[in-house]
Amino acid sequence: MKLSCFPLLLPSLMAQPCQAIVISDAVFHQLGGDLNHVEKSMGAVAIALRQQSELSPFLAVGYLPGCTATWLGEQAQWTYLLTAAHCVPYQGEVTPVHSQFISWQGMPIAYGDGVAYVPPARLHRPAGLSASAADIALLKLPTRRPLPDKAGQPLTPPTLYQGAPLLHAPVNLVGYGEWGVGARPTTNYEIATERRRLYGQSRITHQFEHGYLQVAAYEPQAIPPSSGLWARIAKGDSGAAWWQLIAGKQHIVAVTSSGHATASNATAIGPYLPWIASIFPQISVTPRITSPISTHPTGSTTP
Repeated sequence: MKLSCFPLLLPSLMAQPCQAIVISDAVFHQLGGDLNHVEKSMGAVAIALRQQSELSPFLAVGYLPGCTATWLGEQAQWTYLLTAAHCVPYQGEVTPVHSQFISWQGMPIAYGDGVAYVPPARLHRPAGLSASAADIALLKLPTRRPLPDKAGQPLTPPTLYQGAPLLHAPVNLVGYGEWGVGARPTTNYEIATERRRLYGQSRITHQFEHGYLQVAAYEPQAIPPSSGLWARIAKGDSGAAWWQLIAGKQHIVAVTSSGHATASNATAIGPYLPWIASIFPQISVTPRITSPISTHPTGSTTP
């Protein structure tokens, strides 16, 4: 599937899907934003970014109270969701919860009494593994209606990648976090009549803690295509999937955990796939393609 990102405004990014919540000054300007009146001109920019976020397979992304999550599929009247561990009120590996998942359309498709699952490594982390390297959870909620695609047909479940995320390759983030521009303090540029959902792009710049922790840098002045580091996560994007184009198909490679002013951090999916499959065997998985691992650390704060 070939996707284009802002083909009229940013032709050099064609076939490189993008999304996220704090975007660089240059991209904001190229999308019609006025840097002297950010809040007043955010509306048109948000529309363009939201349109990109509603390309398939990103329609699997929705939101939980205070976080972002990704629909993985359904089984026996249950909906299974991927998110961050710190987005669920876990007390052990299996915890009863009451929650809801809102779709890309703004419709509740799963809600009520369910179960939150976190892996053993979240509760008893191995030596050398940070909280951000084990920040992953599954949420099982009662299905209330099917998740549709743009044609109104049941959405095809997303594919998870078994290998290490591709270093230096574009990474795509759709989330429901606060909006921001450049290096300004993140501000919730909320538009009352619009859902808070945006799309942006960075690149995975570092992999460390044995590949469990992924880092995507952010440059507030980034100008595509000289730099793909033009977006980062913000508060409310926790739990959002990181997507990469691998073998011509978008794959989930990691889950947003934390971040700061110049980087976003995520937990890699690959090491947790056996655990995910033990809870929801119907996941779609692609075999690994090896990627080199870098070991440069970075600081982080939970979004």
